[in-house]
Amino acid sequence: MIAEQLDSGKRIDWSAALSLLFKDLALTLESHEALVAETFGQEALLELLAGLQAECDTSGGRLIARFIEVQKLPAVVREASSKRGRGGQEGGLDHRVVETHITQLIGLCRLTEEYNQFILGKMRNAADGALSIAKETSFSPGVLSKAGGVGGPSMANLPPAAVAYVTALNNSDVAAEYVTKLKAELEGYLTELFPSSPTGAGDRERVRTVLADQGKTAGDLRQSHIKSLEALADALMPRLRPVMDEIATASYALSEAEYSAGEFGDGWASRLLVVLEATLLWMQPLLTTNNYEGVLHSVLDKVVARLETLLARKAFNQLGGLQLDRDIRALVGHLSELTSRTVRDKFARLNQMALVLGLETVEELADYWGGDSTITWRLSAAEVRSTLAQRTDFSREAIKALPLH
Repeated sequence: MIAEQLDSGKRIDWSAALSLLFKDLALTLESHEALVAETFGQEALLELLAGLQAECDTSGGRLIARFIEVQKLPAVVREASSKRGRGGQEGGLDHRVVETHITQLIGLCRLTEEYNQFILGKMRNAADGALSIAKETSFSPGVLSKAGGVGGPSMANLPPAAVAYVTALNNSDVAAEYVTKLKAELEGYLTELFPSSPTGAGDRERVRTVLADQGKTAGDLRQSHIKSLEALADALMPRLRPVMDEIATASYALSEAEYSAGEFGDGWASRLLVVLEATLLWMQPLLTTNNYEGVLHSVLDKVVARLETLLARKAFNQLGGLQLDRDIRALVGHLSELTSRTVRDKFARLNQMALVLGLETVEELADYWGGDSTITWRLSAAEVRSTLAQRTDFSREAIKALPLH
């Protein structure tokens, strides 16, 4: 019916037309969501929501485009700008017409915000349901192993709930981005549509108040999305437990022969890289770029924190410190190939631990600390002293005497 009204060129109550569109979509959803969720699952409900939102974008876009065309808004803006250029002299522009347009625009913005709150609430509920079910069934320690072994699950044998999980993540990512872009685009029109006069400024603020709610919605959705990424990263971490256990028992008090053997790169660092790839790369074709990067970096944050804890408990000699430097460099070099974002900063503290543990003498630290040093230290003075104390051949008195400020 809306399409017929638009195509006929008849006078239209624009707010009523947009409201009718939103009501039709909302009734369609509420009439079928329980049946869809019960029969086909939460992931199918997310697909229904995505389809309805696509229809809303198409039909709503046509309605707004026709509104702009029929009301001749570009011409009104040009006339208002021309009037300002003439120093505010009276022209053919009727301020009552402008006020009518402003009232209509605010009404359309409010309707849109109400619908956004409704549909995003439905998306959040459906996404939370799909994520909860998928996390329970798809990311327990044994499921992914059964799906594909150490090489990771293939697309063919990936559990359906795992697909539902990443689908829900993608939908929440896209929804948050959509609301943010919509708000930015609408704000971009404010200056053009409302003159820079006291009245125009007041009108802009009235619309901005409406748009501020959209910004809050986008922020809430983004926070919920971040928590979901963190939940996925937490669910993946048990896959790394065996190699982390290996790191916990590894020795860094090395002989010359052990240090030379470490040059071939067959230690825990190489095995950690293999498991990380198996744990993460299968998701790359399934996730949006933002989601893949988010999960990968969340997992890396957790891995780095665990490595710092494990390595801080170990005893080192100088060769062990040099081997740790090798291991960290290998991790950084290879992981940098898996992501477009930098990973070097994540390993800065571990790099500095390796530097401290690889020194020949305690006093050599003075070359790197303070003065003309170009190093931005991520380790505190207390942490540097604690790291030096891990060297079995360093004097506790010499460490205590270091002038670290």
